[in-house]
Amino acid sequence: MKEYIGFEQVAAQPMTRGEYNTYRGWAIPENENPSDEGYLVERYNGTITWIPKETFEDIYEEPINNNVEMVDLKHDLLTTKYTKVTHEKDFKYNAPHLFHVDSVVGNPAKSTVGIVHFQEGPIKEVGVNGVCNEDLIAMIICRLEHFQRTEFSSRDNAMVITKLEEALLWLRKRTIGRENRNVEGTYVV
Repeated sequence: MKEYIGFEQVAAQPMTRGEYNTYRGWAIPENENPSDEGYLVERYNGTITWIPKETFEDIYEEPINNNVEMVDLKHDLLTTKYTKVTHEKDFKYNAPHLFHVDSVVGNPAKSTVGIVHFQEGPIKEVGVNGVCNEDLIAMIICRLEHFQRTEFSSRDNAMVITKLEEALLWLRKRTIGRENRNVEGTYVV
């Protein structure tokens, strides 16, 4: 059997196995416990199913952006030909932390193609809770380096890799300076 991975947003509410069978108008099979906890799940295409609580909680979690107002990311060099990037309107710690990338083509029910949640707050004060700037830059470098090993290799890719590595050096310099002042990982300037 092949393995698959998926990404979907669903609507769900807690419901026992017995309540689900009643909801469907089904008799409860003898080998099933009607008090098993679970969730009634409705997928984007309207299909409805029941999933045991443990399985549901392994697969799904509430979106980071529950009730967060998102605004379009504006930049002169950013195109919205295929995707649109948004970020939270209101945020703490001086910069947005939550970004969505939505497809502007195809099925609108499957519009969110990516979510990036950056670190919120100083790590030593709040713990690791998101992606660091350096993580995202390193991912882009990795992708471009792999393209460089194919027929899609180009001088443009090489220049981007060089500039992104330069950006990592400047971020590293900033971190070293903060480490030297014993304020790295804190909300102290």
